[in-house]
Amino acid sequence: MMCKALNSNAISELSDEYHVRTCRRDELDIWKEMPFDDMKSAKEYNGFMTEYFNDVYGSKEDLFFQKCLFVCDKNDTPIGTCFAWKAYEKISTIHWFKVRKNYEGSGIGRALLSIVM
Repeated sequence: MMCKALNSNAISELSDEYHVRTCRRDELDIWKEMPFDDMKSAKEYNGFMTEYFNDVYGSKEDLFFQKCLFVCDKNDTPIGTCFAWKAYEKISTIHWFKVRKNYEGSGIGRALLSIVM
């Protein structure tokens, strides 16, 4: 999919229950688990996620940690992630957009995309 222009009517904000911050270096494993809805799958694909991180972001690790966002609950626990990344140094792309399953449908994803866009 491609977005040529942002629809300002689609933008929303996070409720006061949540906040956005960047992924910390000691939270890389949390980020690698985020795309999966269960720990069994997260463990099964850990090698893939590690390889992907190394291949795509490894040479720009500092930039990854500056750009990768987490939506966190009141306990500062990450419940969603997303960030914009310049793919092939040419086009801005949305990477790893995910909200944990038990938080889906509550507007967190829309608010996160609004922040990223």
